[in-house]
Amino acid sequence: MRVTLTSFPKGAGAKKNEMIFNQFYQALWEPIIGRMMNEWYEKLRQKKNVMVENCEVTPHGLNLNVWRWFRRKNHFVPWQDCLRQREDGFLVLFSKQNKKIKVRLPFMRLWNVIVLDELITYLWA
Repeated sequence: MRVTLTSFPKGAGAKKNEMIFNQFYQALWEPIIGRMMNEWYEKLRQKKNVMVENCEVTPHGLNLNVWRWFRRKNHFVPWQDCLRQREDGFLVLFSKQNKKIKVRLPFMRLWNVIVLDELITYLWA
């Protein structure tokens, strides 16, 4: 599923149209995030993994698939060593110990990164 942003025409009623679109979008998207969060959380409770692009979420931490010297290499980062940052439209997951082990997941291109971000927030709470 690919999400595209809609541009709104300038002029009378443009702000109202944008507000209606945002309300409609939120009304559709929030139940989807909630349902996916529940599904992913149940998978983790059942000791199964969840995959988002080049990041695999496990009950014990993250498997990050990182580009190193023109090839991909897998790194396991336990939860206590994992850091998260939101910057420039990306969710960045990396290791406290080795800052070179990091994955940048774009919010705009990958629709389930939002769910991953919410899941990590929930798991760390």
